Amino acid sequence: MSPLSGATLYSYANGGRSVSDNMYLYGNLDYQRLFKLKGRMLTFSYKINGGTNGGDNYSSYDVAEATDEWLPLVKRLSDEHTESSGRSMEHTLQVDYTTPIGKAHNVEVGAKYILRDNRSDDDRYVRPNGTDGEYTFDELYSSHYRHENDILAAYLGYGLRLGNLSGRLGARYEHTFQKIKYELGEGENFSTGFDDVVPSASLGYRINDENNLRFGYNMRIYRPGIWSLNPYLNQTNPEALQQGNPNLVSEKNHNVQLTYSYFAAKFSVSCTMRYSFTNNNISSVTSLVEDNTIESVKNPMGKLVSYTTYRNIGRTQTASLSSYVNWNIFKNTRLTMNLWGDYSDYNDRQQLHNYGYYGSAYVGVQQTLPKNWRVNLGFYGCTSNPGLQSKTEGMYNYNLNVQKSFLRDRLNFNLYASNFLDAKRHYKSTVTGANFITRSDSSYNPCRVGINVSWRIGELSSGVKKVARSISNDDVKSAEGGGK
Repeated sequence: MSPLSGATLYSYANGGRSVSDNMYLYGNLDYQRLFKLKGRMLTFSYKINGGTNGGDNYSSYDVAEATDEWLPLVKRLSDEHTESSGRSMEHTLQVDYTTPIGKAHNVEVGAKYILRDNRSDDDRYVRPNGTDGEYTFDELYSSHYRHENDILAAYLGYGLRLGNLSGRLGARYEHTFQKIKYELGEGENFSTGFDDVVPSASLGYRINDENNLRFGYNMRIYRPGIWSLNPYLNQTNPEALQQGNPNLVSEKNHNVQLTYSYFAAKFSVSCTMRYSFTNNNISSVTSLVEDNTIESVKNPMGKLVSYTTYRNIGRTQTASLSSYVNWNIFKNTRLTMNLWGDYSDYNDRQQLHNYGYYGSAYVGVQQTLPKNWRVNLGFYGCTSNPGLQSKTEGMYNYNLNVQKSFLRDRLNFNLYASNFLDAKRHYKSTVTGANFITRSDSSYNPCRVGINVSWRIGELSSGVKKVARSISNDDVKSAEGGGK
């Protein structure tokens, strides 16, 4: 509608349906060799991690009216059928060696090689809106995107323990081989590589058997995922376009923290003060731009539209305080709590700046009953959460688990239910930019009910040992820019 006269400029109805399927594969293999010298060990590890996802998405339109000025926008509203398929596969090889030197020193060395292959195909089929004809393949606005990311890393660590004082210094070198290929769609193929040095340091002091202090610094690297790199332009809604950015680079997060821990037989608590900052944070950014400045837009008309993509923004800072509590109130009753609070500041060093507080809490109670019955009740709540441009409202969840074991713990049942007293919830968010505000309100049914049944085959020997080292890859950032 016109903000001046209130007259209708254009209107349409949109309907859609989608079907999706996903498959995931995880596995790891570790071999550890111990030596006569206590503390000396050699570990070889392999890990596979990946999966596929696909879907058929249909979107149809019913145009009601449009003025001559806005008719080109309405003409973009072709009925669409999008066939999407993606695959992400990761193979990791790792070797670790650690050995003590005397009674006070310890040295660690290791190497890792990650082979990461990501691909995303989006085939678009269109037909005139309001018709029942056949869809035709739209090659110009379809995309087949390939992203290979191989990482070679080596690390060296030194540990020292003198009485109640302990410390560690470490450094990791990483070289990344990156290859981008467009098998279909606009974009230029290219290959590149870059190097990173990742330091870490920590210092611990054992006050007594129950109390400990630890101060540490580390730097972490987060790489963009396929969902934030994919250049396919989603223009299902001609007023709100979305697109990935294949030019993203990895972000470097610096983290300083001080932790106090108290451990006793019935009660333990751990509190951490933390400050972190990132100078090139990967974040979703929305702006108002003229549609004819965006490549691959169908029937551009020079109108302002909402355009969302990913960027390495200027600087993000977060100061936080967190704590974990475990309390065995009675012999068969245990209470656990996770508390978190922080203040964050986001600045792209251009025109976007946002800041605010965030808090969350989880409280869980576990009760063991006679005859191997166990009941778990948990509650989670959080406040509104600020981002560079966004603000999501607070939320809460609760869950109930009832567990029972049979046949000497071979057969296990777990009945669970969450949010079973709520028939409907709302999820609200706001995105604010230069000269615009976008508000979203989605409703959903939060109730979940299910049952898990497991059967253990064979005997579990208490003498079975687990390796001290294994593979952990957590360097890929989520599509929404990561959580708190």
